[in-house]
Amino acid sequence: MPEFQTSAQILKVFQQENITPHIQYKIERFEMIKVLVEKGLGIAILPKYYVSQNLSNSLLVRPVHNEHLNRNVYLCTMRDRTFPKSTNVI
Repeated sequence: MPEFQTSAQILKVFQQENITPHIQYKIERFEMIKVLVEKGLGIAILPKYYVSQNLSNSLLVRPVHNEHLNRNVYLCTMRDRTFPKSTNVI
């Protein structure tokens, strides 16, 4: 699958922060990504446009701020899912 600019930027930020993401799926259809997250199959980092429309009430969106990202991206996950404290610093 081709690597898109947003994906490359996000992976570069993970590398700069010395974080190794555990990527299981790379999907180019944002609607399918939201469905997989809603089914509990992980979290997703998506552009703002795709989390500002047609979002299920069971999903929670958080902005991701990083000086190296040139595009607004957001973390999308299940609303009632719990995470370790370390993930709340985004």
